[in-house]
Amino acid sequence: MGGWMAAEMAVVAGERFARLVLNAPAGLNHPDHRGADPTKVAPQDLPGYLAHRTEVAARYFPGGSLAPPPKQFIAAREKEAKALSNIQKAHGMGHPNLGRWLSRIPNETLIVWGDRDRVALASQAELWANAIPKARTHIVPGVGHFAMQEDPACVAAIGDFLAG
Repeated sequence: MGGWMAAEMAVVAGERFARLVLNAPAGLNHPDHRGADPTKVAPQDLPGYLAHRTEVAARYFPGGSLAPPPKQFIAAREKEAKALSNIQKAHGMGHPNLGRWLSRIPNETLIVWGDRDRVALASQAELWANAIPKARTHIVPGVGHFAMQEDPACVAAIGDFLAG
């Protein structure tokens, strides 16, 4: 949900920062580009939706090298689920006006997307890029929603964009 929220912040206060990076943002709800509904994915299957190489996402889940203790992990997921439920109450996984609002973003914008993303389909990148006046895309081959974790070169591309 971070990309969607960042995009909305840029719509209303884009003049407060120079550049914007959106990693596979949700929120447009285009009927031709629907990804998986995370609320309908079984917990054990979630790593496969977040990363093309499941072992990368598994590091962040219980038993993984980067995971918090199980109780902390479960508490954080419950908090996320409640927040997601509240966000979805009004319009689902998007806002009906978001596509129109994106044209107000004044920032140079880099849209990063893994071409194997199952949560938010990479075919949406073009929709975002066409709606944001100063946008360009960076499609990362062979990775999923966790593009930066699966391909460290992605982080370098973002750094180059921000430094440029």
